[in-house]
Amino acid sequence: MDARRRSPPPPALARDGLDAGDDWHFSHNLHLLGLLEIAVGEERSRAAHLRAAYEIGGRGGYGGFHHGPWIEYLLWKGRFEDALAATRETEAQRFPLAKVIAASLAGEAHLALGDVTAARAAFERATAASEGIGELRRGSALEDLLPWVSWRYTHTLAHLIALSVAPTQETHAALIERADRVVSGSSIDVWAGGRFRIKTLAAHAKRVGQNELAQGLMQRAESFPRQVAE
Repeated sequence: MDARRRSPPPPALARDGLDAGDDWHFSHNLHLLGLLEIAVGEERSRAAHLRAAYEIGGRGGYGGFHHGPWIEYLLWKGRFEDALAATRETEAQRFPLAKVIAASLAGEAHLALGDVTAARAAFERATAASEGIGELRRGSALEDLLPWVSWRYTHTLAHLIALSVAPTQETHAALIERADRVVSGSSIDVWAGGRFRIKTLAAHAKRVGQNELAQGLMQRAESFPRQVAE
């Protein structure tokens, strides 16, 4: 990534001679802070923390993980060309997870712009990058987590493509289940950005004429407690 855009490390890391990307907790905390501020309607900083986390990125098995929330934010706001630009930058990284996330979200942007062919090509890239991703952390706590994160992105894109081409009750059920899991989740990692993620899915359902599904997703997005409303 362009060194001119890299965020400086926090003082605690700088004292130890570390870069901001050396501790994944730092970018993860920026990501969560940004999502929470969006959820409670904090206008002053809004998505600035998401952008800061995007500019840091990460290293190793988690490399590229914290690019996702900023790109998801762009999709939610309907800034599809900006989202595609960010996915191209992220997919160019060497980290497999970065490639999976970027290609999957690029597919979502292409679908929003009406290009199913490009979305399918993005899905193929994401799927190829996801193969064997767990091997990077064989024997560690991340062995199962990284494939799950990867699957979450590719699985969503697969259903959105199906929704655009030949929607079925199975596709509807899978997206509703995804929303239900977010709404019922007890982890801050799940629900902090869940509301606008569900709204992004609802917006796509509406674009392709699946109004009943869109309504169901929006009802779930609005079912979040008021304290996490926008």
